Amino acid sequence: MTFQKEQERICRQLSIPKDLQASFGNQALILKARGNLDEAMALLKEEERICRQLDHLEGLRFSLGGNALTSHTRPANVPPWWMRP
Repeated sequence: MTFQKEQERICRQLSIPKDLQASFGNQALILKARGNLDEAMALLKEEERICRQLDHLEGLRFSLGGNALTSHTRPANVPPWWMRP
């Protein structure tokens, strides 16, 4: 995750939103694998917002897919703490 955070910082510094949204998607995958679903969803929502703003359909496709997979990982109406190991 250290490399992804560094990539995020550089993308923000250089104002490269297309690469920033990709970094958010990668970070979300890592967070999802670690069980941090709420944090993953927040990053995926930000990735989606950037893709819509840029009209970046390929990135939007991945972002929406990630949103769907992450939102279905935790059953509805189950608090986040319940899913933690």
